[in-house]
Amino acid sequence: MFLCSVDDLEYIEGELGTLVEKLQNKAIFLTGATGFIGKCLVEALVWLNRSKKLHLSIHSISRSPENFYKQYPHFESYSEFHLLAGDIRNIDIPFSGKHVDFVIHAATDVVGKIDATELFSACIDGTANVLRFAKIFQCKNFLLLSSGAVYGSQPQNIIGFPESYVGGINLSSPTSAYALGKQGAEWLVQQAKSGFNVKIARCFAFVGPYLPLDQHFAIGNFLRDSLLGENIEIQGDGSALRTYLYTSDLSIWLLKILLVGQTGGVWNVGGSEVVSIGDLAKRVTQQINSDLQINIHQLPSGHPHRYVPDIEKAANELALAPKIQLEQAINKTAQWNRQNGKY
Repeated sequence: MFLCSVDDLEYIEGELGTLVEKLQNKAIFLTGATGFIGKCLVEALVWLNRSKKLHLSIHSISRSPENFYKQYPHFESYSEFHLLAGDIRNIDIPFSGKHVDFVIHAATDVVGKIDATELFSACIDGTANVLRFAKIFQCKNFLLLSSGAVYGSQPQNIIGFPESYVGGINLSSPTSAYALGKQGAEWLVQQAKSGFNVKIARCFAFVGPYLPLDQHFAIGNFLRDSLLGENIEIQGDGSALRTYLYTSDLSIWLLKILLVGQTGGVWNVGGSEVVSIGDLAKRVTQQINSDLQINIHQLPSGHPHRYVPDIEKAANELALAPKIQLEQAINKTAQWNRQNGKY
């Protein structure tokens, strides 16, 4: 059983083509498998394994596998998915396999309510420990899921962050813990590249199945309110600019970076269509419930805040491009939530 749609999974398979043969008889250790991105990746990998008869195994850890399986029982039916109790910061990471061919380090708690020092520790200590784990099992292929937050605030003259941009982060603010933690994680991974084929994906904003609609993700909140028939309340001025990549495109990008990306390479992973938060709310309501009102609670404050990637490098080096357009992504995510009884 798959909760991601068959159309999405077949699309991923078609876009990857013969590259999936590189996963034949391989073992993947995926941290963060129980998170938003992780669940999408697991379903994609299980689908590819069964469709292409890859004899692939997927291993992960969670602080509470029991709670995860209670919420998502269909994952327990995936015989190729092995989830053990553990924490990435503990020195002895439990592992049920005999070897590891690929590590995808995607674990960072951006949804749970943990304080800044805990979040920073999860990034730094967790990454150091996962690298240690990879060395023990002689894994040579390591993909870190980082974040566009590593760039800091986006200047108005930078239309999209290129991978070469070096910004600054407020070192005194507790809200900088995530960005600083991801910078530190990238540094640790890059120092290990003499013994690994390391790659880094700097992730921006996404939409699709498993996206939490009750957290701090604007598009998730808009989807939730529209599905519930409630007016949308925007606490800011609605001018902030974002791009969104649908999760099936996201899975394709991450797996292609893992399998054929150049060692030591860094790639932005995100959408290409720039949209303001106010316009995003309008697009969501137009697609789901056009009778709803959108209330913006602040007057325009000047230059809009941008969080926009330049994805030219991914296009030029890996032939990657967003193919699921924003309106389609909104519709598909809303339909997924309806079909699975979420709203």
